[in-house]
Amino acid sequence: MESDTPLTNEPTAEAILKRVGVVLIIVGLVDIAYMVYFFSTGGSSYFSSFNIIAVIAGFFIRKGELRVAQFAGFFVRFGFLGIATAVLITPLIYPIGLIKTFLLITPLWKLLGWSAFTALTLGLLWWLDTNLQSSEVRALLREKRLHKRWPKLVPSIKFFSIFCVFLALAIVALFQYIEQTDTGQMAIAKARSELGS
Repeated sequence: MESDTPLTNEPTAEAILKRVGVVLIIVGLVDIAYMVYFFSTGGSSYFSSFNIIAVIAGFFIRKGELRVAQFAGFFVRFGFLGIATAVLITPLIYPIGLIKTFLLITPLWKLLGWSAFTALTLGLLWWLDTNLQSSEVRALLREKRLHKRWPKLVPSIKFFSIFCVFLALAIVALFQYIEQTDTGQMAIAKARSELGS
């Protein structure tokens, strides 16, 4: 990374960015390989936010592109908050009886797989967030006068609390509304006919 004046914290920040870039590239390539395997075996419900986006972002971050790192830091923290919130509010969305039924009819290996994948995703996002929001990277952003450009702020703990409350209320309200619609009632009736009460 070129600079007119040497910065004492720049090597540390560069090392962090290179480490983050390499991890994103590896995760993206692994995800792409899994996506190809999934669809080649007839799968139809694949979903991921990494794959090619992670590879491209990782390449630029590894090269020291601070604007890409800035955007990645924002979306990484937002993604972490979104997944964590979804996990926390699941018991508020679905009736306890439905959750128990789901746990009973779902094979254990699937439950363990989903749990492990969610935990790994949250762990990865937490690690990325810790590095991209580190004091060294923030100091480099200030030196380059990028800290005043969007996205200059990332969701804080206060925002996290407000985000969790509003998301929970919105999703619960949405599910209550859908349940009362004709389509919702038809879905309930079909589920009861296939799986019982």
